[in-house]
Amino acid sequence: MRTTGIVLSLVLMAGVAVGQNREQRRNLRAGGGSQKTETSKLGGITWLAKQQRPDGGWAAEAESAPGPTGLVLLAYLGAGYTDRGKQPHARAVRNGLRYLLQRQSQEGRIGATTVREHAIATLALAETYWMTRNPRLKQPVLRAIRWLEGTRKRGGAWSDDETTAWSVMAWKSAKYAGLPVDPTVAAAVMANWNARALTSKRAPLEVITRVLLGSDPATDARIRAAADLCLQSLPNPKAVDRIHWHFATLGLFQVGGRHWKAWNSAMKEAILGTQDREGWWQAVGKPEETYGKVGETALMTLCLQVYYRYDRVFGLSGGAGGGARGARGGRVMRVVLRSRRSSNSESYDRIDENPFRAVADHDTSTFSVDVDTASYANVRRHLLKEFTLPPKDAVRVEELINYFPYAYEGPATDSKHPFRAKVTVTDCPWKREHRLARIAVQARPMDLGQRPATNLTFLLDVSGSMSSADKLPLLQRAMALLVNTLSRRDRVSVVVYAGAAGLVLPPTSCEEKEVILEAIGRLQAGGSTAGGEGIELAYRVAAGSFIENGINRVVLCTDGDFNVGITDRGSLTRLIEQKAKSGVFLSVLGFGRGNLKDARMKDLAKRGNGNYAYIDSISEARKVLVKEMNGTLATVAKDVKIQVFFNPAKVAGYRLIGYENRLLAKEDFDDDKKDAGEIGAGHAVTALYEIVPAGTPVPDRKRNEENPFIARVVPAEKSEAMFRLRLRYKPPAGGASVLLEQDVKDTDAAFDKADPDLRWAAAVSQFGMLLTGSKHKGNATWDALIELAESAKGEDPHGYRAGFIKMAKAAKRLSAVQ
Repeated sequence: MRTTGIVLSLVLMAGVAVGQNREQRRNLRAGGGSQKTETSKLGGITWLAKQQRPDGGWAAEAESAPGPTGLVLLAYLGAGYTDRGKQPHARAVRNGLRYLLQRQSQEGRIGATTVREHAIATLALAETYWMTRNPRLKQPVLRAIRWLEGTRKRGGAWSDDETTAWSVMAWKSAKYAGLPVDPTVAAAVMANWNARALTSKRAPLEVITRVLLGSDPATDARIRAAADLCLQSLPNPKAVDRIHWHFATLGLFQVGGRHWKAWNSAMKEAILGTQDREGWWQAVGKPEETYGKVGETALMTLCLQVYYRYDRVFGLSGGAGGGARGARGGRVMRVVLRSRRSSNSESYDRIDENPFRAVADHDTSTFSVDVDTASYANVRRHLLKEFTLPPKDAVRVEELINYFPYAYEGPATDSKHPFRAKVTVTDCPWKREHRLARIAVQARPMDLGQRPATNLTFLLDVSGSMSSADKLPLLQRAMALLVNTLSRRDRVSVVVYAGAAGLVLPPTSCEEKEVILEAIGRLQAGGSTAGGEGIELAYRVAAGSFIENGINRVVLCTDGDFNVGITDRGSLTRLIEQKAKSGVFLSVLGFGRGNLKDARMKDLAKRGNGNYAYIDSISEARKVLVKEMNGTLATVAKDVKIQVFFNPAKVAGYRLIGYENRLLAKEDFDDDKKDAGEIGAGHAVTALYEIVPAGTPVPDRKRNEENPFIARVVPAEKSEAMFRLRLRYKPPAGGASVLLEQDVKDTDAAFDKADPDLRWAAAVSQFGMLLTGSKHKGNATWDALIELAESAKGEDPHGYRAGFIKMAKAAKRLSAVQ
């Protein structure tokens, strides 16, 4: 069972009925629900099942209509019932969908009725499409959205406030399902709201609409004012206005805190107190202002599903202490989909934070470079899309730091080396008695015209686990972006794998981009995952179209869920290592949530002399595959290692920040058989050391009794250097490694006078330490790192640094309550 659409905005429907597992019952109680509300909801669902008419629709009065039919379908979907399989009510949902589709005109309008009813019906179709990914629904939803968008008035919104609210819900659902929508809708509707005075009648509609369109209840004063107005008209069985009740329930759940507590208490009493024993609610008011008994029953059922059907858009409304609180422990209540949590099988390699090393015991630090960025995008997904702190093992500090472009100086034009390394030492902002050393490595950039001819083999996962909108549909859009950057010298092949691997597109020149894009666009998800078989076929195809002195690369796109074929990780990695030696490298792009196999994908990319990125949005795809395409595809140095010899006369101890899974033994540095990381064209690599000056105690020192002797690079008493930096790399085509060395002195520079890039990297490293609860975080705080980041943001042309500050603020709120 898939979950429904408006995750970033609203609807997160349960995949199974509440009460079937412990976590669902716990979150029901945490949200303010009870067994009484569940009994009432099930009574409504049962009664609605008896009201379906022979034509498949539901009626407000005498005849079936799109509005009541859409509302009932939404109530079924909210309880986890779709048209698939033999689950309860599957036939009723199937017939209801058929009723709507049969009444859709070629232009997209559903029934000869009001725009409002069309919007409700469109929302039901869009949510069903999101839950089931039924390809037969895609075009009907697109046509319905197009027609709906065309009915907006000159002011940007729809004819009345309720129609606007339903229309925005449908628009947002279609958008989250990955369908193209008019991007001007959000700004136009918000401008319309902002230009009008608040009223008690409009208040609940405005709260939910503003949240859907991206306003945070914690910071939007207009939402708070509208929420206050809602509390002036609490649900009352003697003054029934169920449309008001419905939208206020949706909106105030998002606001949380005292607003939700007061509203929820009154809402439950009013709804339960007005339900008939048979399960229905009577329509109250003028016929033209209600949806009849059927529609009102569906609306009230939807209200009673809010505890587990909806997720908070901003998670922690009002910041620390501002959200609704559960019954135990005073924790801010997070209403998250039970089925999603219980089925979460994401996996990460364990990360044990690097300790401080005493130079008297360990005078050398050696590691492999890493230009992967997957951790950053994955952390962003947790904080800004799932509104929860990421697992500690998902936070790789070096990938957070290396996500950003820096204004480092590259090698001179006449330099024979593909990159330049520079070291800066300042005092450490989170522990002033320590020093902070930044190693900045900048690779030479490459213009599009300089890039060698490219032979890309896309290996695309189309298994059943890839069916959600943040997986295969996003993957298809990402690959289209990449294809559109390629030139006529390049060629593309497409291999897919599900129950079995197959060649969808043989090697095709990018002169025929339409053919390549059409092959990618027609892919559909389904079946189990034969990842190993797919990799074997992809490498055969890549080898068959190998370009001498060109770029030959397999691009694997998956959620990492390999469960059929070569499942043995050792066999997979040996295959990939062997192919990398032949000149065919591997890049890995991760997609989706719930079963992300992060550890496996990072390891495969490492073995394949490639990089690993996580694509959580089309903007991230554009960053990785368009803005940074040359670095992603064109390797300028491979097996790049860094080694630092510390001078015991200047340094008592040190710790490398991050790179825990990239550490090498001291002797590995000179071993050309030892695999290490790759650097792409234009890539920047940053490494930070926190250094304990000589004469200062080393935290947690544990003497290495097995090797008490220290190998000196130079006699300590004769050198002014703090440490010697050594880099070793191989050309992309292979051969003997090249060694670079330089001595680094501490000039007693102050951190506050350091360049913005160093200060930015220090802020990001503190972000990682606070997320993981590092015992070495010293005086680092959320407020301090946010202030530091804001001061070091600089011009930020692509908004990456502003996005980080948003993440830091979200993490601050979440860390206060989780």
